[in-house]
Parts: sequence; C-alpha cells; structure tokens
Amino acid sequence: MKRFLRKSTESQLPPNVPFDPHFVPDYNPWDQRKCITPQGDFFDALRSGKSDIVTDHTETVDKTGIKLKSDTRLDADIIITATGLKMLLFGKVRIVVDGKPLHHADKFV
Repeated sequence: MKRFLRKSTESQLPPNVPFDPHFVPDYNPWDQRKCITPQGDFFDALRSGKSDIVTDHTETVDKTGIKLKSDTRLDADIIITATGLKMLLFGKVRIVVDGKPLHHADKFV
C-alpha cells in the first residue's frame, strides 16, 4: 500500500516539489485517515506554480502569519486551519438494497 501511494503521488508532483518531506507522514497509511484529491486539483495547483507546500510544525501564530519551529516565517493575510475535516461516508452516494434505501447509521458493520 505504501509503495502504491508513493508511486501514485510522485507521478503527480512537479519536478520542484520533492516527495520527501512533504508526503512522508510519521505514521503508516492504515493508521490514520487519508485525504485524497479525486480530480487532482491539489496537484494541478502545485504544478501551476501558483501554490506551494510547506511541511513543518507551528511554533506560534500572530496577526501577520505563522512562525514555524524551523524558524521559517510564513506571512499570511488569511489562515485556514486544517482541523474539523468531515468525511462523507460513501461520498453521499444513495445506496439501495432490495429496492429500499440503506441508512448506514442504522446498520452494524
């Protein structure tokens, strides 16, 4: 699984964006949820040169940006946090079994 995910990701990255450290989590793929980009818009943005990726830990946040533990500073007009991600089970697909809608919350899996 790790090899497949790495190969799939590397094939989408522009030459100026290294796989390591940006796409090497400190956990195995099956230990935490994964975020995916089905239409590849995330990678399109990286390839366009209009976006960048930074991998680090946050030291502090102030009114003008973020100071990272590496001492790098990211100036920002706006900061959008990545917490509160809500996953949609089955991507809002309506499942019907024997002509009746299946409500997965009512079932034990």
